[in-house]
Amino acid sequence: GAIAPPSFEERGALALRHYEKTVRHYQLGHAQGPEFGTDLGVRMARKHLAAWVETTPEFSPDVQREAKCTLCQAKDPAEVVERLKRLTGDPAARLAA
Repeated sequence: GAIAPPSFEERGALALRHYEKTVRHYQLGHAQGPEFGTDLGVRMARKHLAAWVETTPEFSPDVQREAKCTLCQAKDPAEVVERLKRLTGDPAARLAA
């Protein structure tokens, strides 16, 4: 049979994992030169977060605008992770909000 597409929660978990791995990749590369590091990792991941938000049909245009603004302007990876968890409905993040 056909494979069901991933749920909103699964796509959100994938977006979170991709973000964390992207930032980590640039953090680990920091020893290879000053052009690497957390700041670059956060900046490089922004385009992926923006694309994910724009292609998530569960988000209204207003939610898309607000989500892109808050996710793509934050500079602290932990802040982005928490915002992404709240946006995707992570139960632990909702309790912390």
